[in-house]
Order: sequence, then C-alpha cells, then structure tokens
Amino acid sequence: MRTLLALLMLAPAPQPEPADWTILVYMTADNDLEGYGVDDLKRMMSAPQSDRVQVVVQVDRCDEDEGDDETRYSGDEVAKLGNFRTSKRLLVQKGGLKELADLGETNTGDPKTLEDFLQ
Repeated sequence: MRTLLALLMLAPAPQPEPADWTILVYMTADNDLEGYGVDDLKRMMSAPQSDRVQVVVQVDRCDEDEGDDETRYSGDEVAKLGNFRTSKRLLVQKGGLKELADLGETNTGDPKTLEDFLQ
C-alpha cells in the first residue's frame, strides 16, 4: 500500500487542456494613454471568460519620472500587481491577471520587442 501511495504522489498533476484560441494584446502604455491602458486591463478582467480562449497581454507602463504632469505615470493599481512601472506579460483571468513575466523596461516601438512577444 505504501508503494502505491508513493507512486501516486510522484505522478505529475494533470495539465489543463490548451485553449483553442489565444488573443494577444500588445499595449504600449508608457505615454499619455497609460490611464486608458489600465482601464482596458480592468475591462479585460471583467469580460466573460471561456476555457477555449485565453488572452495574453504585454503591457509597458510609464516610469514614474517619465513625461510631464499630463503624460506622467498614472499610479493606478492593476489587479494584485500593484502600480508596476515595467513591462509585464500577463494572462487575463476572471477578475484578475496572472503575471507570466516581468520584462523590465522595454522599447515597445522596437519591432524586435513585438517579435519577441509573438514567439
């Protein structure tokens, strides 16, 4: 009995079925549109969810010291990620976001950054 129990404990956990569709959202929000980008993330979290579709977002937010008073970083918190100031790759989930990667500062105007996201 102990041998069987030990084998069951070593078995890998079942993996969820992969989604049929993946929607990729590339969000350049380190500019005067950052507040709108935060609002869009919140809308995505509240949208109806399906096991057949997953939404992955790469978002680049303003650094606190970037821009003038009108274009400066909003300071808005996003889900349980707080008010981050870097680029993050996120999986949208009902009512939240799961951080897949913190990419640090990225140049979302560089085609190589987009290419990296698409791979």
